[in-house]
Amino acid sequence: MARWQFSFLLLLLFVCGCGSTGTVARITVSPGSASMGAQQTQQFYATAYDSVGKAILKSFTWSVSGNIGTIEVASGLFYAGTTFESGSVSATADQVVGSATVSIANNGTLTGNLTNSDGERVPYIRLYLTAAPTFAATTDTNGLYSIYNIPAGTYEIKTTESTTYLSSTAEAAILVGKTTTQSFYLTPRLGIENESISGDPITISGTVRNNGPTTAVGVVVSYVFYDEEGNVAGAGTRSLGNLSPSLDRSFNVIPFPTVSTYTTKSRTVTCTSF
Repeated sequence: MARWQFSFLLLLLFVCGCGSTGTVARITVSPGSASMGAQQTQQFYATAYDSVGKAILKSFTWSVSGNIGTIEVASGLFYAGTTFESGSVSATADQVVGSATVSIANNGTLTGNLTNSDGERVPYIRLYLTAAPTFAATTDTNGLYSIYNIPAGTYEIKTTESTTYLSSTAEAAILVGKTTTQSFYLTPRLGIENESISGDPITISGTVRNNGPTTAVGVVVSYVFYDEEGNVAGAGTRSLGNLSPSLDRSFNVIPFPTVSTYTTKSRTVTCTSF
């Protein structure tokens, strides 16, 4: 066989092997789940894979399970019905089925996070809709929250006050079958200003300001320093007594054990009541 004939044969085998239409072992549908309002549309897509996980070319037949709507058999375009139920859409090829869950909702979801002035997430803060306080949630350990099944409309959302943070409000529009994201920046009730960390061993100085409208009772400043392995290298606190609204008070903190170097630090300033 001539060299050019051999090269042509290799090229022919390569081309024939591309876009394989082999036997389907698995089908995935995307998005894998969808929540939507009545009479809305959602395009679904499917991908077929062979037994070794290689994507292969196939035509799919689409179908719907449950009283949730209809779907175009060839294209995967789904039309939600008017019944608020859950079901699934499926793509079939070579008798293999891949599915996605679908929920038809008459309400929406509100989600987001809470952060402080240091950019840290704030856990265990309660939020609620002022017009409907039963719709409420408390942030988790990562400062995240979600409130479900909210009727469509525009709402004021409010965070509750604490000994550390002032209340914050925001307005959000809730849409049927959709998730609205609304995050909050929390103003500290007691803010640290003019912070200075210097010396060997380290001394911290600064002022605490009461940002709240009432007297903060039993104000305490706390610092914790950590080494590069995340272990506590030293910590210190200073009690400042009561602090009236809009006033400042100076403080000095010397960690114990004494600290000369550190990798990270945390600081808090709180009160017993307000």
